[in-house]
Amino acid sequence: MRHVQAAHFRADQFSAPKLPLAAQPQEGPTPASVHLVLNPIGNRAGLVAELVRARCDSVGASLTVHETNRDDPGPGQARVALAAGADRLVVAGGDGTVRAVAKELAGSGVAIGIMPTGTANIFARNIGLRPRNLTACCDVAMGTRQARVDLGLASFDGPAGREHHAFLVLAGVGRDAETVDGTRGGLKRRAGWLAYFESGLRHAVRPALPMRVGMDATGLQSLLVWSVLVGNTPRIPGGVQVFPGAVIDDDLLDVLICHVTRPWQWFGVARAVIPRLDAPRRLVSRRQARTVEVETVEPLLLQLDGDVHGPITRATFRLRHQALDVCIPEGRP
Repeated sequence: MRHVQAAHFRADQFSAPKLPLAAQPQEGPTPASVHLVLNPIGNRAGLVAELVRARCDSVGASLTVHETNRDDPGPGQARVALAAGADRLVVAGGDGTVRAVAKELAGSGVAIGIMPTGTANIFARNIGLRPRNLTACCDVAMGTRQARVDLGLASFDGPAGREHHAFLVLAGVGRDAETVDGTRGGLKRRAGWLAYFESGLRHAVRPALPMRVGMDATGLQSLLVWSVLVGNTPRIPGGVQVFPGAVIDDDLLDVLICHVTRPWQWFGVARAVIPRLDAPRRLVSRRQARTVEVETVEPLLLQLDGDVHGPITRATFRLRHQALDVCIPEGRP
């Protein structure tokens, strides 16, 4: 094992982005008992373990490593860590691993530090982390600057009955979920998050779907839509701002309904990702809500932070307000 010197956070390692927060970050304690939940798949797992161990040595903290596996992608390891008295839980993996661990940490008061080693790392990017700079990410994960953020909760009727899951970034019902499900594994390994766009082009020509959608106290409305997106962060892969102005600690879900029914209408939707422009309202409608309900006429797929579930016939989305303590880099609040 090669020697890794403990590196300390420098302001110039990040470009101090504007963080999607309403409240001011807080200073937390220096961790003493660190547990690392590590997805061992990929060529950066060993480096992550070395970096975290070196950082623990530099602050006099103990380290326990838990590897995820196919049968348990993070929740079980997180529960073991909490039971053992962890006061910092560092998670190394993609959005799915982070989401699985975050659900277990919600409400515990134990901060989560993120080492982004997945394909898209959308949540990590939204809070200002740079996945290519794992040394800087380690300093943030082991640091004391924290934000208390909302955790998305999805309840739905699926093949196994009523299920309850968490999400940090985005939930999608309809063609969006089919796009995620249709992403080719080999291309995903070679091209990373760009593979999602290849799948999106293939699914863009699929016809719109009938759904019933309701928000907060409003009744369900029958719509013909390509997809319903429910988000808690501004950006998706590629830096595309699906929800401009969204913040992750305001107890509000951001909702986007895509009304595309003809392939050529995507040219109008594309305006939604250009700064200071937006798609025509007849093609894209945006709302904010605390609760979103979706009923499908036929069973459809659902995706939560890139993990596909279903088919489902009914889903409810809401937030657990400021339930999760997350280590964040320096940035403009």
